[in-house]
Amino acid sequence: MQNSFSTHDFLSNESTNPDFNGPMISDASVQEALKNYTALCNIEKISCFKSHSANTNKVFLIFPEEEKESFVLRVSGEQKHGMINSNERLNHIQIETQLLKFLNNSGFPFVPQVLLNDSGGLVSSEKYVAFSYMPGKQIGSFNNLSNFNTLRRADFFRRIGEVSKVLSQYSFVQTSSEKTLTELNNETLERLNNIINLFKESPSLLGNKLISPYIGQLREFGASLNLNPKLLSLTNPQMCHFDLHLGNALFDQDKFTALLDWDWCRLGEWYGVDWVSAIAMCCYTYDPNGGELDGVYDALQIADALSYLRQGFGETGRLPLNNERELLIDTFRSYVFAQFLFTCDHYLEDSSDHSKFIDMRHFLYLIIKNDFNQLIFT
Repeated sequence: MQNSFSTHDFLSNESTNPDFNGPMISDASVQEALKNYTALCNIEKISCFKSHSANTNKVFLIFPEEEKESFVLRVSGEQKHGMINSNERLNHIQIETQLLKFLNNSGFPFVPQVLLNDSGGLVSSEKYVAFSYMPGKQIGSFNNLSNFNTLRRADFFRRIGEVSKVLSQYSFVQTSSEKTLTELNNETLERLNNIINLFKESPSLLGNKLISPYIGQLREFGASLNLNPKLLSLTNPQMCHFDLHLGNALFDQDKFTALLDWDWCRLGEWYGVDWVSAIAMCCYTYDPNGGELDGVYDALQIADALSYLRQGFGETGRLPLNNERELLIDTFRSYVFAQFLFTCDHYLEDSSDHSKFIDMRHFLYLIIKNDFNQLIFT
């Protein structure tokens, strides 16, 4: 659940936002990094900038004084949670940037362009990447779907279907360093037991009191996770975004304009991985107070989402409907559990941050309150 690095993180109106009347960039490492992008900006003539942290990444919105386009500079940090392999950062950044380059060259207009450095490369100093400034505004996030109206839903899911179709044509030459759902499933019980043991070491934690009554149910759910290999043999693996919550999308009024934050991209077992990623993060009720409806999926919203995803993807290359439905259910269950474990990692990292408890509770409720076999009924 990465936060977006796009312009909506930095401003609502750059002409009036006081954050943009700030000093020159003082971060020496960023100043050094910008020397690799002299075609994009003159480091001595940048009038204003804004920095923003997104988990372990840090991003800077750069405004050159001369008549050049603004752009985003991302500094990739070390990841350390179970969704990714932190020791292969450079390899993953190269995979991400090559994937975006493919989407750019394929004419898919809704992703940022990776801007070349002065040497013609996509990555500088093994961690810096420059991206184009994308149009549109953020209308919500994984924990705020209040502005996700019917028209926006239709356009969002249709575009996700379209990009998954484009990605089905991508021939990846590097093996993604990020963990597939199958790999995450294989380590689920070990990770869950480690998390349970960490909670037991701190019995007074609010998170421990939350999870303790459901340990048996969580272990049973985790042990049942499986993507049917016979069905997977009928389709092809493909690269996927894997983090399709509303905070990674931009809109202009009701029109979808951009899909951001590809730094969780990885090899998916089939085209439905990103379909599930979008459905799993955009079709539920999120209640920060943990009320009765918190974590409850809306089956009708899911049915509509699937209709739009199928429209965007088209008929060619899809599994028969019954097989597709079965794999969607298995993928759905696996994806939600992986996100639950991720929120547990975040909470245990800093249990004093109550928002992390709220997120963990929400993803726990997604597991215990829903019958996934009934949610995918078309």
